[in-house]
Amino acid sequence: MRNAVNTVKIGYTEEVVATALASQRESRVEMSREYLPILIDALWIGSHGAKVLAIAALASDRNAMAVAPMIDSALADPTLAPQVVEALGPMRYQQARFYLETVMMEGPPNLRPVAASSLAQIGGAALGPLKKALKADDRQARLLAARALLPAATEYELGALYEYVDKHGDDDPHVTQAIKSSAAAIEKAIAARDASQAADSPKDF
Repeated sequence: MRNAVNTVKIGYTEEVVATALASQRESRVEMSREYLPILIDALWIGSHGAKVLAIAALASDRNAMAVAPMIDSALADPTLAPQVVEALGPMRYQQARFYLETVMMEGPPNLRPVAASSLAQIGGAALGPLKKALKADDRQARLLAARALLPAATEYELGALYEYVDKHGDDDPHVTQAIKSSAAAIEKAIAARDASQAADSPKDF
């Protein structure tokens, strides 16, 4: 079937992908070596419809091999970007963060919040672009980053959040209050953790 998606006329590639996915569902197995290459190939040479089907399936499978081809397909066909940007968050692979940061800062206004949300979902190093955006000259970029970062913030983001409140706390009173509440909750959790660790540590008598 992989041979088919690479040899049929582009107008038939959607049908090939749909058939492959139906076969995969009937076999009741996870994406195997047989099906994954078909979907990735479809991102390179398939029709728009074939790419839409492939992206949805690859996002569900969450295979790291799909990240770069998905991003490339969105760059080649911007109409696929909304689907790709949204899918990359739940997939949670760090290599998507550079593309998502670009979309968040320079992409279409309607996609910027989606990219910010995906960065927050990925977490870890992907929170870096959000913390960086808290210092942006543009107020909307700062607010976008702050709103996305709040649900994902940990003790490692406290410094960036405090700096934002100190320098740009007047951007939006509601966001600033939410940050203060979140920071207080994080600090409370840290204090409880430290107290528990202190209680469990060996005592010298």
